[in-house]
Amino acid sequence: MGFRRFTYVIGIIILFLLAIYFNTPAGFAILAAGILLIPVSGLFLLTLRHKVEVTLEVTEVKEKSLAVEIAVENKSIFPLSFFRGILYTRNTLTGEEKEMPLSFTVNGRGTEKCQCTIHVANCGKYRCSIKNAACYDMLSFFHFRLADTKETATLILPDMFPMAVTVRMNAANEDIPEYEMTTKGADLSEVFGLKEYQPGDKLHAIHWKASSKFDTLVVKEGSKSMEQSVYLIWNPGKNALSPEEKNALAEVYVSVACNLIEQKVPLYLGFYEENLGWQEEEVHVEEDLLAVLGRILEHEPKENSLPVTNRHMVIVTAEDQEAERNMPQNMVQGILPIRTFLLLLSKENQEAGQILSGGAGRIQKSGQIASEGTDRIYGFHVEEKEQELWQLEI
Repeated sequence: MGFRRFTYVIGIIILFLLAIYFNTPAGFAILAAGILLIPVSGLFLLTLRHKVEVTLEVTEVKEKSLAVEIAVENKSIFPLSFFRGILYTRNTLTGEEKEMPLSFTVNGRGTEKCQCTIHVANCGKYRCSIKNAACYDMLSFFHFRLADTKETATLILPDMFPMAVTVRMNAANEDIPEYEMTTKGADLSEVFGLKEYQPGDKLHAIHWKASSKFDTLVVKEGSKSMEQSVYLIWNPGKNALSPEEKNALAEVYVSVACNLIEQKVPLYLGFYEENLGWQEEEVHVEEDLLAVLGRILEHEPKENSLPVTNRHMVIVTAEDQEAERNMPQNMVQGILPIRTFLLLLSKENQEAGQILSGGAGRIQKSGQIASEGTDRIYGFHVEEKEQELWQLEI
């Protein structure tokens, strides 16, 4: 735009010099027309204000690319000489950003469409928008800006690799039944809570001792048995990770989840959402996983503490010693939960393995198991996640 404006100013200067040199009416008339064209061009642009709309749509999602269509509609009878803008794309999981300049003209009462392909290397939620959009007159002396388009979010799913997950019981607690902490159930042998009697409540659920104390009928609310449920936690940690490392963590997380779903193991997903804290979702089929995956891969935890639970915990993380210190084993109803750490090893720790604090043992480069009490730790590398079969015991 600046070059076009500069060129026109140089042309006006040349016309002025020629008019002075030849001193003819025709020369001065041409000079006056050239100068007058500048405000006229601005007035034409002014008629387009509030009559130009920009829309953005992701039309196709492939394995490693997004097809994006940008449409600029001109509702005025006058043509739009120049439209400029930037197609901005950001992966909210990895932080990767891309910008693509846009430039084209639009006829009067017409719509111009532009097809763009955005190549992506990693999974995550990609947010696309048009920023710094502006309309210019034909001489580029005047312009007005358009509002940024509303972001369009598209999820690129992680790749999966072969995995065989074996769920083990905690031998120390196998005779102790496990119950949900936040969900009511039908098992009245473990009281979840008390409530006032309502018509339709079962008589055998009445808590007679509490009823006599409160002078009204009170019934027991039962607990929900967990029966070998797994709590799969997405916790990349606070360490600075490369996009490739975050991509590897997501691939491990989804691969474990899909394997457990195939085995029909009761599965709960734990993840952090900004301004909401730790969230929990129960999944039964892959469709449930896909429905919540966009929320999981959009935000990273701001802290390393884990929710209190007596479920089998599987933590996908990149933290090492810090994670072991900040993730205490919480006792719930006298039950010590099983915890399995799927730990992404940093480059510094790949050479000789990493010693975790608390005597947890050495993580082997090949992903073998280290254990301490009810904890087990699997180490994996970015370049080793594509092995034929990763066998886990959790």
